[in-house]
Amino acid sequence: MRKNVGQSKTRVDAFDKAAGRAKYTEDLCDRGALTTRLVHAAVAHGLVTAVDTAEAEQVPGVVRVFTCFDVPENCFPTAGHPWSTDPRHQDVCDRLLLSRHVRYYGDDVAVVVAEDDVAAARAAALVRVSYEELPFVLDVQEAMKPDAPQIHENFPGNVLAHTQIRTGDYEAASREPGLLKVEGWYDTPTVQHCHIENHICTAHMEEETFVNNRVRHAIRTHIISWVRPDGTFAARKIECFSNQGAYASHGHAVAAKGMGAFPQLYPCENVEGDAWTVFTNRPAAGAMRGYGIPQAMWASECHMDDVAKALGQDPVEYRRQVVMPKGYVDGFSKNENYYDTFRQVMDKGVEAIDYRRKREAYASQTGPVRRGVGMALFWYNTAVWPISLESSSCRMVLNQDGSVQVQTGETEIGQGCDTAYAQMAADVIGIPFEDVHVVSTQDTDVTPFGTGAYASRQTYVGGFAIEQTGSMLKKKILDCASEITRQTPANLDVIDGQIVRISDGRTLMSLGELAAEVLYSLEHSQHLTAESTYQIKNNAYSFGCTFAEVEVDIPMCRVKLLDIVNVHDCGRLINPALAEAQVHGGMSMGIGYGLSEQLLFDSKTGKPLNNNLLDYKLSTFMDHPNLRVFFVENPEPTSPFGTKALGEPPACSPAPAIRNAILNATGVSVNNAPMTPHVLFARFKEGGVL
Repeated sequence: MRKNVGQSKTRVDAFDKAAGRAKYTEDLCDRGALTTRLVHAAVAHGLVTAVDTAEAEQVPGVVRVFTCFDVPENCFPTAGHPWSTDPRHQDVCDRLLLSRHVRYYGDDVAVVVAEDDVAAARAAALVRVSYEELPFVLDVQEAMKPDAPQIHENFPGNVLAHTQIRTGDYEAASREPGLLKVEGWYDTPTVQHCHIENHICTAHMEEETFVNNRVRHAIRTHIISWVRPDGTFAARKIECFSNQGAYASHGHAVAAKGMGAFPQLYPCENVEGDAWTVFTNRPAAGAMRGYGIPQAMWASECHMDDVAKALGQDPVEYRRQVVMPKGYVDGFSKNENYYDTFRQVMDKGVEAIDYRRKREAYASQTGPVRRGVGMALFWYNTAVWPISLESSSCRMVLNQDGSVQVQTGETEIGQGCDTAYAQMAADVIGIPFEDVHVVSTQDTDVTPFGTGAYASRQTYVGGFAIEQTGSMLKKKILDCASEITRQTPANLDVIDGQIVRISDGRTLMSLGELAAEVLYSLEHSQHLTAESTYQIKNNAYSFGCTFAEVEVDIPMCRVKLLDIVNVHDCGRLINPALAEAQVHGGMSMGIGYGLSEQLLFDSKTGKPLNNNLLDYKLSTFMDHPNLRVFFVENPEPTSPFGTKALGEPPACSPAPAIRNAILNATGVSVNNAPMTPHVLFARFKEGGVL
């Protein structure tokens, strides 16, 4: 019986964070450590011909200046995928510690090592770099042209990778008589993660992280749907052009995942898909919350409203007709849709935002300020099996007082996984939540193996290891209790931290009493621990939707978000309060993605124009209405706790839902994100409403 899972327990790290006791990287750093400051390239593409460090080396406190000519030419990858023994699944090794071949404005060409930040910053400004400038390219499709500058020598046409989907016969199916052709190009921008904290804990006004860590892939998508008069798809085609930037990082996996969602979300027998990931002279793109699905859902869900409009159908009712049905099984991942989830989440969203009444009320607006409601679905996988390794390890230790220490390789990064793990462990072993102590500070010297904090995997995969390890520890506890109480282990259980005889419910001793006896016994002293690794060979679908209501000031080309609702099926909720908080964060990211956030570049130099938090228009609480969250709890059959992905899904559908609300309000489709006043002005002019 689960007593803790499903309850909104207080976060296990809340008090330490509030009291300032929690340790971060800066707290653990030796105060006498040297500091470094990188010197970044001031051209978008070129070769470093010389670096003059003489003046920089004279700055007091400077220990050494290293240039791109000083470091070994040993290439390495920067992506965080689990290492694969299969060369086909290994990350691309295309980075050097410092670059002689500059591939984007801001590339690392030298580094100053100094005794303090002031000396490092002064010296970095005095390093003089000479370049042989080369032509550069910023646009993904321009980079594929034969006359485009070559960014990496081993990738002709600047194409990092190309994959395709071919099912049925697209060409033949598209020639079926009486079909309606709906076609569109859909663009998503380059955006920054804008973490709550930097990659280290000290924050500076100059945040180099804007262009010198990974950004989200800007993906341009072309979709053609051949639709029968009854709304069913005869054939569908998708082309994805992913702007990788200067280096491979996670590379093609992002575009490939996004394209993979296309034939699953709205199944069709005849599908033709192509995804290209292309190098350009922009900052390197990599993994970011959603991993290709926010871009894919922007294109797919904008397109679905375009199809519904062409058919003269309501967008919700049309999606009910063509969305993935209950019982659908993906041939590759073996994921199965066990419930009628899509229709359930749409029902809840329709009710929450009063969709039908508002669609009717807003149907005949003519004034300069109009309102609209729209929606978008999303599709998501949990974890990375079978594409890559999935395993989780856990260690548990019974303490003298009957409490239990729990340590996993899945790291707490702010999302609350340690709290969820404590709830899981408490229920598996049979002890109070307060008696579980999760070791949060991980150190690879002592931490059990884990493949990382990514892919919305941690609650799902960690649950397998916790259940297995907790069961092992509980068996050891009951074996010891059997020896002490002379009862058969099969007639014993641990309930609320007490050793209980099942047959009559009698409490025989507390777990603390057992632990003390076992540890300090003069006859049979034992340290009760359990440790195990569980390799997960399952994946799970996570689904949901966003409904949005907007007010559009057409002359001012301004959008005000009035209401927004996210509905998720992430399986059984481990901790409802933490789950809602996760969704709030994702909704905020999605709002910024749809309305304001984008990294801009000078077309003449390739220089980033707004690589700071003042000019980069990150959405704030002033831009948000009340963020409303609802859940449909369909327990995931493959999970020991019935849970599945929630970390990334909340960011996937808000942007297209807002776009579709603007379409409802104005009748104008906007296919480029973010939908800034500049973008809206051009589209409103083209659409004849301005």
